[in-house]
Amino acid sequence: MQLLYSKQVTVDGITIRNKTEVHGPSTDGVDIDSSEDILVQNCDIACMDDNFCIKSGRDADGHRVNRPSHHIVLRNNKTSAGAGLLVFGSEVSGGIHHVYATNMHADVTTRGIRVKSARTRGGVIENILIEDISIQNTPFSFEFTLDWNPAYSYTSLPQGYDPQEIPKHWKTLLLPVAPADGITTLRHVTFRKVSVSGKSWKAFNVQGHAEAPVAQFLFDDCDIRTQTAGSIENATNWESKGSSFQFTDGKPLLQISCQRMEGF
Repeated sequence: MQLLYSKQVTVDGITIRNKTEVHGPSTDGVDIDSSEDILVQNCDIACMDDNFCIKSGRDADGHRVNRPSHHIVLRNNKTSAGAGLLVFGSEVSGGIHHVYATNMHADVTTRGIRVKSARTRGGVIENILIEDISIQNTPFSFEFTLDWNPAYSYTSLPQGYDPQEIPKHWKTLLLPVAPADGITTLRHVTFRKVSVSGKSWKAFNVQGHAEAPVAQFLFDDCDIRTQTAGSIENATNWESKGSSFQFTDGKPLLQISCQRMEGF
């Protein structure tokens, strides 16, 4: 299901099974794309890609449209298979702000909370509150990668095609983005009462930009139990308040080019 350029929409009580009964590749559950005032609740999704995903346009075309996704509420939802309980991106060129997710449960998704972008996307992702979330049996609990999957993210015309003869939408995808406009900003994110348990492997896989570190993250009263801590690269002003982090292998969290990481 895709909500595109939409306002004041409620998605209530849908069930999606694209994992057990059928096997469609790269199929998301509910995608909210350049939309506002959206409520998604009481949904149960098993799919082959992102379960609940928020987007806002891709690269130069996304900057042209410049329509953010904002004021979105997700509550009382659950997943039993897929690539991520709650995912932002990778198409975030218009920006995403004011998202509230509560009372959601993930079991056997490959990611819990995920942000993915690329150096041609740009956009600002901010003012996100995620609380009362349970994540079980996930390989990656918190994954924020801002130079994600270059083979998919960066477009080029295949050899043998005449640029004057290609379809219009191909030309749109090939429009360049200035380097300074392609950096995604990710900031002001709060996790409150989030639990990670079961056979969950890595807590953190965070790769920010040196020129725009992942900033102002708060983990408040969270209980994170995984096999290993993982790593955080290019981050600043993170705080853990009343939270517990337990890693079975006993290895500390690897921090690379990070500043002011209180409690991590």
